[in-house]
Amino acid sequence: MEALTSRRSTRVYTPRSRTPRSPTGSPTPARMASSSPPVAGTSWTAEHVMAVGRDSTDRLVEQPTDTPGRYATVFSMRAGEAIAFVGIVDVCVLQGTATVYEQCVGARWQRVYSPTSHPLASIRAISDDKESGEADDGEIDAIRALWAQRAGGVVVVVRTVQCGLESLGRVSPHADVFKLRPLAQRLRAQGGAEDSDVEAEVRLNAVLGMPGFAPVLYVTTDLQLLRVPTDWTQVLERSAQAPVQLNAAFAQVPPVYVVTGAQGLGKSTFARLLTNQLVSRFGQAFHMEADLGQSEFAAPGALTLNLLDSAVCGPPFAHVGQREPYHAVYLGAVTPKNDPDRYAAGVAQLARAYHEYPAGDRVVPLVVNTQGWVRGLGLDLLYTLCEHVRPTHYVQIHDMQGDGQPLLDFDALESCDPQVTLVSAVGGDLAAGRGQRLAAPELRTLALLSHLYQAESTSVSGIGGMQHIERPVWASHVALAARRPLAVPLSDLIVWLGDEDVAASQLPRALNGTLAGLVCVARAPGVSAHEWSDAEIRGLRNDSGLSDQAAAELSEQGARILLRSQAKDLSIPHVVYGHPNLRSTTFTTHVLVRSIDVSAGVAYLVLPPIASALLDRVIGLVKGPGAGAFGIEVPAWAMVDGGYRERAMGASAAANRRPRRLARAAKRQKFVEQADETNVGIQEAPYLSVEVDEGVGAATMRSHDGYVATTLEAEDAPIFSLDTVQFQVPNQIISLAVSNDVLVLVIEGARILRIKLQEAHNIIEASVPVNPTSLRACNAFLDPTGRHLLLSTPQGESFYFYEGWEQAKPLSKFKNMEITAVAWNGMAWSTATSSTRTILLGTHDGKVYETELRPGNDAKAKRSDIPVKCIAELPVRERVTGIAMEAFPARRKQHLVLIATGTRMYQVIGAADLELQSGDKSAAFEAMMHAGLANPNFQEIPGMPGTGSLTIHHRETQSGARVQAIATDFAWLTSMGVFFGKLSFGAQETGDSVVENAALIPYPTALASDDDTSVIEQPSALSMTEFHILLQYSDRICALNMLNNKLAFEQAIAPGNSGELLQGLTVDESKRTCWLHSPSKIYELVVTDEDRDVWSIYLARHQFDAALERCYNDIQRDTVLRAQAEHLFAAKDYAHSAECFARTSVGFEEVVLRFMDIKDNRVLRTYLLSKLSTLRKNDLTQITLLVMWLIELYLSIIGDIDAKITSIGATAASSATQISAMDNAEAASSSSSGARSSSEGVPSATAAYKQERAEMQKELYALVEERKSAVDPDTAYQLAESHGRRDFWLFYASLRGDYERIVEYWMEKEEHVRAIEVLGHYGTPDMFYKYSPALMGAEPVALVDILMRQPNLTPNKLIPAFMRYGHDAFSGVNQSIRYLRFCIQKQLCRDPVVYNYYLTLLVKDSTSNDESELMSFLTTYGKDMLYDPDYALRMCKRYGRIQSCVHLYSLLKLYEDAVELAIKQGDIELAQIHAERPDDDKLCKRLWLKIAQHMIQSKEPASEVMELVRRSHRLGVEDILPFFPDFTRVDDFKDDICVALEDYEMQIQDLRGEMDEATRTAEAMQRDMSSLKNRFAILSTEETCQACSQPLWMRQFYVFPCQHSFHSDCLTHRVVGSCNRVQRRRIQELQAQLVEIAKQRRQLRLTPLMNKKSEKPGDSDEQLEQQQRRAKQQLDSLVAGECVLCGEAMIKSIAEPFIDMDQAIGVGADDAWSI
Repeated sequence: MEALTSRRSTRVYTPRSRTPRSPTGSPTPARMASSSPPVAGTSWTAEHVMAVGRDSTDRLVEQPTDTPGRYATVFSMRAGEAIAFVGIVDVCVLQGTATVYEQCVGARWQRVYSPTSHPLASIRAISDDKESGEADDGEIDAIRALWAQRAGGVVVVVRTVQCGLESLGRVSPHADVFKLRPLAQRLRAQGGAEDSDVEAEVRLNAVLGMPGFAPVLYVTTDLQLLRVPTDWTQVLERSAQAPVQLNAAFAQVPPVYVVTGAQGLGKSTFARLLTNQLVSRFGQAFHMEADLGQSEFAAPGALTLNLLDSAVCGPPFAHVGQREPYHAVYLGAVTPKNDPDRYAAGVAQLARAYHEYPAGDRVVPLVVNTQGWVRGLGLDLLYTLCEHVRPTHYVQIHDMQGDGQPLLDFDALESCDPQVTLVSAVGGDLAAGRGQRLAAPELRTLALLSHLYQAESTSVSGIGGMQHIERPVWASHVALAARRPLAVPLSDLIVWLGDEDVAASQLPRALNGTLAGLVCVARAPGVSAHEWSDAEIRGLRNDSGLSDQAAAELSEQGARILLRSQAKDLSIPHVVYGHPNLRSTTFTTHVLVRSIDVSAGVAYLVLPPIASALLDRVIGLVKGPGAGAFGIEVPAWAMVDGGYRERAMGASAAANRRPRRLARAAKRQKFVEQADETNVGIQEAPYLSVEVDEGVGAATMRSHDGYVATTLEAEDAPIFSLDTVQFQVPNQIISLAVSNDVLVLVIEGARILRIKLQEAHNIIEASVPVNPTSLRACNAFLDPTGRHLLLSTPQGESFYFYEGWEQAKPLSKFKNMEITAVAWNGMAWSTATSSTRTILLGTHDGKVYETELRPGNDAKAKRSDIPVKCIAELPVRERVTGIAMEAFPARRKQHLVLIATGTRMYQVIGAADLELQSGDKSAAFEAMMHAGLANPNFQEIPGMPGTGSLTIHHRETQSGARVQAIATDFAWLTSMGVFFGKLSFGAQETGDSVVENAALIPYPTALASDDDTSVIEQPSALSMTEFHILLQYSDRICALNMLNNKLAFEQAIAPGNSGELLQGLTVDESKRTCWLHSPSKIYELVVTDEDRDVWSIYLARHQFDAALERCYNDIQRDTVLRAQAEHLFAAKDYAHSAECFARTSVGFEEVVLRFMDIKDNRVLRTYLLSKLSTLRKNDLTQITLLVMWLIELYLSIIGDIDAKITSIGATAASSATQISAMDNAEAASSSSSGARSSSEGVPSATAAYKQERAEMQKELYALVEERKSAVDPDTAYQLAESHGRRDFWLFYASLRGDYERIVEYWMEKEEHVRAIEVLGHYGTPDMFYKYSPALMGAEPVALVDILMRQPNLTPNKLIPAFMRYGHDAFSGVNQSIRYLRFCIQKQLCRDPVVYNYYLTLLVKDSTSNDESELMSFLTTYGKDMLYDPDYALRMCKRYGRIQSCVHLYSLLKLYEDAVELAIKQGDIELAQIHAERPDDDKLCKRLWLKIAQHMIQSKEPASEVMELVRRSHRLGVEDILPFFPDFTRVDDFKDDICVALEDYEMQIQDLRGEMDEATRTAEAMQRDMSSLKNRFAILSTEETCQACSQPLWMRQFYVFPCQHSFHSDCLTHRVVGSCNRVQRRRIQELQAQLVEIAKQRRQLRLTPLMNKKSEKPGDSDEQLEQQQRRAKQQLDSLVAGECVLCGEAMIKSIAEPFIDMDQAIGVGADDAWSI
């Protein structure tokens, strides 16, 4: 590459060829091949190659592609060469290595975006010594095969892309960034150009350039070139080569890079390059976007965490919204300034999501792009980010003016110790401020538009479960207002409003036309605290929509939620005044709220393509803050129909400000079709209206929200404007009719032109079957549906034309009828048939006909035989100039027929059944017309006959589910003027009139052309709008205001041109459009805001209510209300005047002073109440002041009323005293009578005042209850006390829940019962603990009654109150014992303190003679030791409760003490009871002896002592005899001694019998044992072993009494297999012992035969035989103790399988089960 020159424009050189170069550095023109346009549909073949050069190292070739509209270029480069370009291309390298955006490109297509708004991309050749890798496309292989023998160096293929992003400039002035201006213009803009420079770039583009790819030779001042600084390259290379760090556990630590720096230094660019490097190395990488204003992969306003597996080459707006974020948090603002806490929480959640990502063995690095706010709060947020992210590498970009020090002090962060790297800002053009660099708001706009204008794409893939659009496309030619929205039920959504305070009723208006965040259920692994399954996501919704539980679960804690169930409207969304739950939800993408249909409960959302696959997870919308709080908004011009360029061009034509209807109809049609698919018209979406000059939604905002237009053009726009339709009529116009947006022209030549105004380009032409030259005039009547056309000529010929016909058909039965007027049937709108239903016709001879038009079944018939019947003839034979029929709204069969002539207007009212089927012989209106015209009701205008045109104005009203058009006004052209009035339908019958408020407006005067005198001309036609009457003259059009009868509009048409005189005026009733025509032109009268000035007219008439209904904005409403208030004030209607003043902008102080002057608190109260209702919720200070003032006024008014009642009572008492005195003195009857009469009126006056006081109190209480949050408590209490209003004091305290204050109040008044009542209803446990001591002494019974109804009290905290309770024997039941007994027995209290205190009270309350309750308590609760027995014993001893003491001794197992105490008290029976309780028999016997000894010592009779002995069942006579004195006589014990001796004798006999039985049993056992030795069994010779099935005689065997026999070894094997481990070991030992004994005996027998002597003495043969016998017996007992088939072993083996699977291996299933 040649060095950059120091010229005024920077020069980027293209690859050099071996051809000579010109002095300018560009290739020589002679060596360049011309580039012909590529041919679509061809493939890469050799004959299409166009080479440049002389040898095999060709430098350049251009190729056609298979895709129409796509171009491709192949060229070669040497290492170190580079080429910059502008455009959108796919790049791949066939040979060698090249980079784009510092990203290596191989033999795979890499999409590259290089706009002029950002640094230009460069294709840089790195090396040419290797292949570029394996191709993933057959097209690339074909190209490579062609170039294998042709070129050296780095071979690059560039293919253009038409994805729609290049056309985004039609929407935004900032988006036209993919077009390169010619070099001559660029150089001229910077101060001049050289021809050589221009020629060089022209040649370069001629050879290398193609549509969509513009190489740049010179980087002029309006362009930028990305030049990566050296230290950037070093960091990028280290990131691609540095080894991965290991932690203490020798596990790999993924690299985490945090990129910081101030604004405009290139953070986003560096982070993008670094992410690409990490993706290339590790295969995957995370990118966290923490810059709200300049997001990389999403539109602004969100924190996102994206998982990438491929590089991105282009600015952010080229790939925004194409990846589903792994996790994201929506803030809706471009800065965290207003909500730093939410920002910090979102960053923490994204960091948690990354650290919890289940990467497995993979290393997935992270790159964090931070915001440019690095001072103050921004620096604190940066610290917070690093604390959660825990970076391993910290990269800070600084400019040359900085101090070169890191922004962060990582010594203050314990969670991370990263490697800190400082790099310089991006160099070159950016540092020098070159290029047309866009500001931050413009970049955000560019990103938003790119996001919103994306179209559906089929190239959708996924990584980690996240959706990714690989090949995005854009559709900027379709306006946002025309995008087909998705209808989402509001009941399936949650709307999070954040910190916005929006009333639920205003939510649709707040959301309409806004940009919101789409929230889904978070399902990424490691993100959600709960792994949502598809079934659980579906379970969030029920039959009525998203459940209440789901709304609470998916919102953050502490958020205020307005549930649909609370609002009792299941068609609205859940409204959350807070944010979504960070772990359960995730932000997915931005959506545009197209419109909200409240009645249908549906939201229409315009979704980007990435959201299509996520609809099943969508749960709600997040509304961000407004523009004033740095919120995200869609630019208004982005939604204007026709785009930015068309709108700018249209604005320049001020004279023709409004587009012509026919010219724009084709353009509007596409919007209507798209909108109709969702049943939402463009005009029905107020914030996405099209063709509005003030911006999006201005008209709707002006009419509903008080918006006042600031543009003079919109404010000064006339109400009426006449536009010429840009339509070239092929011939002279005879007649024109318009209905239902269908325009029909009858032109000379007997032709009919039918035009649907929504499809103006599609004109349907038909013919009239008459001589083309004979049709010069006709009347055309088009029905309301626009399908039926009726033509009538002055010669009496009539024709019928239906849509779709090629020719009109003559009406054979309409001969000699010139139809002059038609009354269409309004019911034709509601029928699905093609008939017009019954219609009325007026003719030139004053007759009325009835017929019904229908096309018939034969469309090719030459004529139509539609029947027609004459039903009436006017009394005065005049030409019918107008006719109309209207059904009564409430009486569908009752009809009104208006018939107009030049002098009269008839009203005919009667019943007509229009439901009659076609074909009925009787006419529906015949009887009605005969009856009505027999005695006609008509209005006649004297004078010459006028034009007589009649028009009716209808007003659409909602009647159930359908819209009904009701006639409200009429107008009739007469010779004297316009006769007009209202139509009022009620109970009128035949002969009655429906006309009301009729008036005659004279025609406006016009100036004569010759002498400037005023003349009055009669108009030719008229029509009506809501407030105006339109009059059509031959040369002008006028509009009269029906409210003030003034001329509102007049415009002349083609003055002086007699050939352009107006010939007709027609109105499309359905679309409210007015049309006029001359012989060669068509005009449209555009009506704009007709009711704009109506309010002022009503205001001048003092019709204030009507004026308010017609006000457009707050200024107008304020003017009307102020005038009404002044009018009422002057009329001394102060109450209503106050209500009006409160709604105006008149100063509060001014109004208050005026009302204070009249000294009526009631009027001032009315004003304050009305003013209070107009304040907003956030006007807290004003609300509080007004509420407190109103409380003061109410208390004063109530006090005045009480004073009046008191005064009346005092007067009545005084009068009664006087009457009594006069009666006693026999005063004169007259004075007595007067006093009595005055006193009789006192009760009625008192009752009236009391009722007024009650009403005032009710209003006061309602006010305080409604505005309790605005009432200052201390002030309210002071006001109540100062006015002595105890009732209000108590009410307010109750309303606030300040019940403790109420209790204190009653305690101070010593009204303890009321205090207890308040405690019982509203008391808290703490209040009970506080006031119980005092109340227990005053009202113990009532208090205990209340306490027993409180389940939440802790009884031990009430003990202090019970201790202050003084109970005596005369006060009845001890209330403390009563409550504690309730706690223990009913509430099952287990507190030892309560039990101990209850025991204390029982001890004190009981007596020594009556311890029943105390004993019952000790006995019942002593087992569980719920009280302290030691404490109980002390208390019982202290108060002498002996019986209880004995019981407690026994409970403590001190039985001897218990018995001694009972004996001491002389209670022998009690002592006996406790002597029996010990479990130790010896102790029991000792206690009984102690009792017996006491009785003996007490000289009790011997009989009682012996009775004690018998009762004890433990003592005998011998036990007590030692205690008797020696001189005691034995006679007293003789019988007992004898009985004892007899018992001993019986016991001895029993023992002797048992001994004899034992001896006999031993002898029998000896005999049985001896008989066992001789027991035998008889066996057959064929007997086999039960185990092995072999003959039994072959080996030693065992035979059991059960006749089962086994070989000895088989039986041993069976027993060893089933016995336990100890028995198995013993059997093995015995077997070994028997083997050893047999061996010893064999050796002992062989010793004498071998003449050897035993070396050592041993056991003899006899001894060995005895040992062998014993061992054999033991072995037999173990092995043959029982039969293994019949004994216990078989029973224990019941759980074992029949077949051992280990043994059955290799054996078939059938063989294994064979018997």
